[in-house]
Amino acid sequence: MSDARQRVIDGALDLFARQGYAGTSVAQIEKAAGLTPGAGGLYAHFDSKAEVLAAAIERSETLADMGYAMLDALPLGDLRAELTLIARGSFVLFDAAQSWIRLALREGDQFAELFADAHERVASRPYRYLADLLASKVNASELDEHDPQAIADILLGAISTYWMQSRIFNWHPNDVGQERFITAWVDLALRLAPQPPPDTPAKRRSRMKRSS
Repeated sequence: MSDARQRVIDGALDLFARQGYAGTSVAQIEKAAGLTPGAGGLYAHFDSKAEVLAAAIERSETLADMGYAMLDALPLGDLRAELTLIARGSFVLFDAAQSWIRLALREGDQFAELFADAHERVASRPYRYLADLLASKVNASELDEHDPQAIADILLGAISTYWMQSRIFNWHPNDVGQERFITAWVDLALRLAPQPPPDTPAKRRSRMKRSS
């Protein structure tokens, strides 16, 4: 892909996300790409503005894929560390997909067919990833038996909502910062871990006999 074509895609993605498809002109895209506005340089790379939109959506999918790079470190052998990495990786993923998310909020209904495949790769994929991970932890007896699909929806839905409030609306509910949120999120997820049985008097007496 030529540098100029890539600049057109990146410039269009940012403009479409901020201004909407109809509110963005070809001249604006050309200017954002470092081309002469209104000179028709965009058409050396694309047949239409609609084709640029399709390429911008595809570019968003690629950027979202890069957000999974942090998760290549798994497993870590420590459940708290793994959950913390998943939470941080989720924020990286959402940040990488921010332009797509803004664009989908603006244009998802109008260009439903264009967004269908991207929705599967960008929006649905992290929910499946977390559900599969939770299921694997149940099979390994690292987590208690639960509904991994539903719990994944709850856990990732919490991150998604917090991300949306903090990134799209520039608001931190209850003035909770991201690191504090991640810590609480991990603590909540760890409630699924098997808990040791209560330390009863009989068990304490048994330990004392074995040690004597």
